[in-house]
Amino acid sequence: MKLLVARARPVVEDALNHAPGYSFPSGHATNTTAAGIILVLLLWPILGRTGRVALTAGVAFAVVVTALDRVLLGAHYPSDVVAGVALGAAMAGASYLGNLGWHHSNVKDTE
Repeated sequence: MKLLVARARPVVEDALNHAPGYSFPSGHATNTTAAGIILVLLLWPILGRTGRVALTAGVAFAVVVTALDRVLLGAHYPSDVVAGVALGAAMAGASYLGNLGWHHSNVKDTE
């Protein structure tokens, strides 16, 4: 997707590091979101209420910190990390639906 959009990274004069390559979407935000959601989905059945709340809060915290980190370090625009989070969630959701065996023929015809 980065090659398709080919968006340049932000120019920040006093950045700690200048990341190479294109900016959109943020790979860090994509990977953190996808890995976090998959972790929640895998562990959900074996956790109690407190564990579920703690795990979900921890994953949400990691995603937000990663997204803020990428923007504050000057490696990405805010829209890059928002798109990365959305892409990671979509990838994890599609994987989960595929694991359940969901496909178009399972959708009931409403006509």
